[in-house]
Amino acid sequence: MSESLERTRGERVIAAPAPPHAVDPRSGRARHGTYRGTVGSADLGSLAPSLLARTFREKRWVYATFVRAPWMISIAIVDLGYAQTTFAFAFHEERGLVADLHSMPGVPRLSRVRQDGVHRIDATLRGPRARVAVRERRGEPVLSVHASLPSLELRASLDLAQASPAMTAIAPIRGGIVNVTEKQTLAPVRGAALIAGERVDLDGGLGGFDFTVGLLARETRWNWAFFMGATETGEPIAMNLVEGFVGAPECSVFGKDNVHALSEGRFELPPAERAGESLGERARHLAPWRIRSAEGECDLVFTPRAVHDESLDLQLVRSRFVQPIGAFRGTIRRGEETLRIAHALGVVEDQDVRW
Repeated sequence: MSESLERTRGERVIAAPAPPHAVDPRSGRARHGTYRGTVGSADLGSLAPSLLARTFREKRWVYATFVRAPWMISIAIVDLGYAQTTFAFAFHEERGLVADLHSMPGVPRLSRVRQDGVHRIDATLRGPRARVAVRERRGEPVLSVHASLPSLELRASLDLAQASPAMTAIAPIRGGIVNVTEKQTLAPVRGAALIAGERVDLDGGLGGFDFTVGLLARETRWNWAFFMGATETGEPIAMNLVEGFVGAPECSVFGKDNVHALSEGRFELPPAERAGESLGERARHLAPWRIRSAEGECDLVFTPRAVHDESLDLQLVRSRFVQPIGAFRGTIRRGEETLRIAHALGVVEDQDVRW
């Protein structure tokens, strides 16, 4: 564990500024640590043992979320190196999943997740049924998200200048090499969506994103939880919590002006058998989840209302991806404060992949 990360965990407030490059140009080593802000370059090419290894081991994705109750909309572009896909959903608290779009492939060379001299984030997917673009120009604190998908059209932007401070975690990966992940939340949103023919105004909502680049292990598994909303006293709050994968370095609670470190998550799904009755996999994921952290800062209950899930088994490539959508309630301890959350929209994830 790096000195930066030890200091962050001890102080809890994440204050060390993110470096301009995830890999130190002089030493050639990844700058492991948890930082405030975003990196200018997440290029990990110098750490890959070969071009072939980079093609098959480097994974990149961007995941953008919009919350304007009673709606939550999420959209992702995933670049596996050898293939690119997008998925999305639009969730309504009373009506469930109004749009539920499973992975749609992009056309090679026209689809990618990357950084270049103009864009700090340039994620584009073009396919037979999908056109999606998520971009942040360098020097302009705005993330734009445009999507044209079956039953979902979206034109929106996140004002990153008014968002929570970003968190960047650069961490070693067991069985892989390194992962760089950025999270930014509580960004004011401007825009609108057309969901199954219904226009939804997103102005005044909250937005957030996850931008990740990693040289990952062949087998990767994690549980993840994320929400945006407000405490019982009306303070804006967001949380990112994971068990497995990167672990503690990316676990954080976000306020309007600060971001605090949390210990690694602990996820408790309902048992496969309850009161002598066997629960199917989908029924388990739709039952309440108990979500805590290793050192006790978090004590949350997540109540799912719908599930976005996908499974793929091509022998060499396999994935099981389950992402329930619903509401969180409970407490998070931030320093000497105990923050109480009565109802905040978000997702949890149960992911197991071979890629």
